[in-house]
Amino acid sequence: MKEEEIDITEDAELDSGIETEVIVDLDDEGNEKSLQTKIKELRTKLKEVEKERNEYLDGWQRAKADAINQQKDAEARQKDFSFFATQKLLLEMIPVMDSFQMAMANKEAWNSVDANWRIGIEYIKSQLESVFSNNGLTVFGQVGDIASPEIYTSIETVLTEDSSLDGKVAEILQYGYKLKDKIIREAKCKTYIIN
Repeated sequence: MKEEEIDITEDAELDSGIETEVIVDLDDEGNEKSLQTKIKELRTKLKEVEKERNEYLDGWQRAKADAINQQKDAEARQKDFSFFATQKLLLEMIPVMDSFQMAMANKEAWNSVDANWRIGIEYIKSQLESVFSNNGLTVFGQVGDIASPEIYTSIETVLTEDSSLDGKVAEILQYGYKLKDKIIREAKCKTYIIN
């Protein structure tokens, strides 16, 4: 649209009540356009531009939120992968700890071997316990605990006359393990029951 400025000016009152000088423009057909018409056109154009800007802003914000969500998902997958890899390795090492505990539980055989050999074995066991601890693995299972089926597997029952012992752990046969807050192996035990 080609506009020509004309030197004709006149005083006019706008909607705001302020007197202004109006410059009259001509449109393509040579018709006069008042300042009010021009303002209306500019307001319409401004609304279109604002609408377009808002569409771009919304799209940008959605894209940014999607990128943040993807990053969080990737971090969560990495954390899960790390947890399961650690769990797998520790589950393979737990039977080694079981072997140490069984060997040390036989007090007669344990005390009959050379003292230096026992010290060496105890040192190796303590190193394994450090590896477990450093990776968030904790041991559980204690005589006198309530034999909750979520964390204990009762292999055998022991009869008792004492009602306060009913349903409690009588003997630990195999310790249980938690990795962080997740039980990765239940403890095996003997449980008291009332006769």
